[in-house]
Amino acid sequence: MKHLQVIFSLLFIMLGIVIITISKMIEEVIPKLGYAAFQSAAADSYTPSDYQVNLELNYWIGAICILGGVICLLARMN
Repeated sequence: MKHLQVIFSLLFIMLGIVIITISKMIEEVIPKLGYAAFQSAAADSYTPSDYQVNLELNYWIGAICILGGVICLLARMN
C-alpha cells in the first residue's frame, strides 16, 4: 500500500508540471495566433494585450498539485 501512495504522489507532481508546462505554452502561442488572424483579416490595429490569456488559476492549480505531491511523498518516506 505504501508503494501505491508513493506512485500517486509522483503522478500528482507530474500532473502539476504538465499543467504548468501546457499553460505556459498556451500563453506564448495565443498572441502569435492572434497576430496571424490579424494579418489574414487585415484589421485596423493589432495589440498583443488583446490576445493575452489569464492563466493564473492554472498556475495555482499546478503549484498546488506539485506541493501536495511533494508533501505526501515526504510524509510517506518517513
